[in-house]
Amino acid sequence: MILLEKRIGRTRDSVIWIDAVNKRVYRRVVAGMQWPGPRPGFAVIVGEEEDEDPFLHENHIHIINEIEGGNIPGRESVGFLRRLSELRGLMGLKAFMGIRTSSLCNPC
Repeated sequence: MILLEKRIGRTRDSVIWIDAVNKRVYRRVVAGMQWPGPRPGFAVIVGEEEDEDPFLHENHIHIINEIEGGNIPGRESVGFLRRLSELRGLMGLKAFMGIRTSSLCNPC
């Protein structure tokens, strides 16, 4: 698992995440998820590099972490929630984005 260090960015109001292993600095880190249902639940954390690629004039996006939960609601969903909570704390994220079609996702 890749761990990020959250720091104050170039201004007091900005934040950056540092990936010491891959020597990358991210300007934005977001997480998305889908609740377990007919298919296993899934979560992914992606980071957008701080510096723009000089040739493409865009910022690269990298997958930082991804997990898969069980497909049976109940005990496996609790473990999935626990893992999401751990990742949120480890990565310094505010929330996970998800589709609000499940009663478990209130709010995501």
